[in-house]
Amino acid sequence: MTRLTKHFLQSIENDQPMAINLREALHLIREACNYVKMQTIQNCWEHTGIIPRASSAEITSAACGTEAEVDEEIQSDKQGFHTISSEHLMSVCDWLDVDTGICTGKVLSDEAIVEIVNPPTQR
Repeated sequence: MTRLTKHFLQSIENDQPMAINLREALHLIREACNYVKMQTIQNCWEHTGIIPRASSAEITSAACGTEAEVDEEIQSDKQGFHTISSEHLMSVCDWLDVDTGICTGKVLSDEAIVEIVNPPTQR
């Protein structure tokens, strides 16, 4: 069961609106992106006809760069990390969850949405 399905089921059970805020939407997008395979992306680009068909090796090489380029980028990144205080380091998951428990949006009624989109002065 997906996170979105769980959210909607909990909303129904708790008699709450099924809306999600921006933070939840970003988490759902991240979760969905993790399920997209490199082959799927390759097939999509080839299907558009924007780029010529390429072999899997060519695409992997273009996406990853040469081994020397990757090593150089890693060394550059390592140097940048030395300038960051260890007390400020956090994992990606911790960074994404930094505002857990903080209300990052509110649920609007249909009337409130109409008022925002079509203020009384424009009617």
